[in-house]
Amino acid sequence: GQLYAQACAQCHASDGGGAVVPGTDREAPALTDRPQVTAAYVDLVMRTGRMPPAASPFDNQPREVEFDDEQRLAIVAYVVDEFGIPDNLNEVTDLLSISSIRRNECR
Repeated sequence: GQLYAQACAQCHASDGGGAVVPGTDREAPALTDRPQVTAAYVDLVMRTGRMPPAASPFDNQPREVEFDDEQRLAIVAYVVDEFGIPDNLNEVTDLLSISSIRRNECR
């Protein structure tokens, strides 16, 4: 929870409900009550460096990755447990592994 509090809550709120991005008039989207926000989605946006933005503009553009694997997975686990978002991370990881295996077998 500490990593979420430090890096995410400022914009997404401590309850995951979304908040106005400090210094702007833009609202960060809620992580709760949105079917498209799943563990795999949260993992993806952090894994690719899209979140958290290091500085302005807060525009969800690719950036340097801020968290190592352990930190990223801790945040994913926190939002799953705390906000009840669907935990499909293993399912998606399994599908990606199967896809990779099949791609290699078809060469």
